[in-house]
Amino acid sequence: MKSVTTADGRELKFNHEKRFTTRDVGLARELQKEYGQELIVTRTRHPHIADRGHKYFHAQWPEMPWKKDKEQEL
Repeated sequence: MKSVTTADGRELKFNHEKRFTTRDVGLARELQKEYGQELIVTRTRHPHIADRGHKYFHAQWPEMPWKKDKEQEL
């Protein structure tokens, strides 16, 4: 399925991740009733912390003593 059609004739296309978002609760329920198990409707609560995703922290650690010793020997 590349898109879904609403009752009023609008065509909603999916993005590259095969999903689309809407803030219209009525539209979401309409699509859920029409497509049943073929279409998953889920609620997001932006900016709720659970819906933001994981924030990765990439730290730069200080050099370890054995690395400093090897560089000094060269």
